[in-house]
Amino acid sequence: MSAPLPPDANPNQQGQHRTSQAAEPILAPEAAMDALAQAFSETQARLKTWEEQYQQIQTIQATLNQNQQKGIGSETQRLRKQLREIELDLALTIVLSLGDAAREYWQEILQQESFWNFLRFAGLGFVLGVVVKALIS
Repeated sequence: MSAPLPPDANPNQQGQHRTSQAAEPILAPEAAMDALAQAFSETQARLKTWEEQYQQIQTIQATLNQNQQKGIGSETQRLRKQLREIELDLALTIVLSLGDAAREYWQEILQQESFWNFLRFAGLGFVLGVVVKALIS
């Protein structure tokens, strides 16, 4: 029984042969695990890069919004100042227009009063003249 058996006839060798065949698939999952681990680490690196880029985008957007708000604020202040100037110009124009209209109105009144004053004093002078003449005669 100690005679060597051919490789096909030896059940232990076939088992070893099968074990070596089975070991190759075990090595393949280890290589797959290594590839999976490498892909996972690459994916993590990409995610980290994307997260950093996203944070940069958020920072830039916040900066733009702040600048836009400052721009809007300064534009609002400029427009308010311009509105105040226009209001003052309008008020001055109205006052001057009313002043011109008031001046014209007062000139008309003075002209009318001059006429009525002339009539009043001329009439009074006429009446006084008639009274004085009646008294003298």
